[in-house]
Amino acid sequence: VAPLMAQYDLSLSDDSNIFYYIESDTRAIIQWDNVYLHRKDKQGHDQPFTFQVQLYNNGDIIFNYKKVPVPVEEINDYNHYVKVGISEAFYEVETRHGVTVTYIHEYNTVEVDFEYVKADIGIVLTPKTMCSDAHSCSACATLETEFDCGWCPKIKTCSDGTYRYKQNWTDAQCDEPNNSLFTVDECNNYIEPCTAGNYMGDDGKCYQCRGNTYSGDGAEFCIKCPYGKTSPAGSKSIDDCEYDDEDDHYSGARQTHGTGFALVSLVLIRSLIH
Repeated sequence: VAPLMAQYDLSLSDDSNIFYYIESDTRAIIQWDNVYLHRKDKQGHDQPFTFQVQLYNNGDIIFNYKKVPVPVEEINDYNHYVKVGISEAFYEVETRHGVTVTYIHEYNTVEVDFEYVKADIGIVLTPKTMCSDAHSCSACATLETEFDCGWCPKIKTCSDGTYRYKQNWTDAQCDEPNNSLFTVDECNNYIEPCTAGNYMGDDGKCYQCRGNTYSGDGAEFCIKCPYGKTSPAGSKSIDDCEYDDEDDHYSGARQTHGTGFALVSLVLIRSLIH
């Protein structure tokens, strides 16, 4: 959010300040008061700027300008960007050759023409209806917006795939075929996958895995623990399967009559486990 981005230097005057004000969770105000550009010249840049931005909880943004001593297009942008407007971006994390790299992708910008930025002028920016305004599958499918919104059940999010938390969308593979829902019929016919530790029954309902079994997300059946291991009901992975007592595991071999036969039984049990 940039009501008037430029290179300012608050150390040039004791009167320069930046104020913050929050009004009962309905709006926040940030004001740049009597701030000077970093480099002064003979074109009036030695005069202070005073302006503010108001952020409302309904998404409205207001830029107010009290002191704009020079036309914005005359501000030197050689060492710093000069911008007025807003932009949206998302972070994308990739690992290449063992190195994790974070990319910042700017996907939407609203630029205000410099000619509108003058003293005693206010500029109001009103948000469009976004996919993120919907918080259920049916609301997402019926949302009236210019964006192609889809509901991703895995992360319970409505999006067109390009938004601030795109990394979550990508990690959940919401862009893959059949992983997002776009119509009311699709929403109504969708069956929520079972969470780990449960399985899907023939009636389309989720049931908890019994003891000594486990399952991951979206399972249609439970998997038995390896031989000799047990797990509590609702176990979510093979890591939940453990030996109750390692000594008891070989007790059957020790109880076998005859030294030679017991040794053979012990070796067979070990081979089954390892």
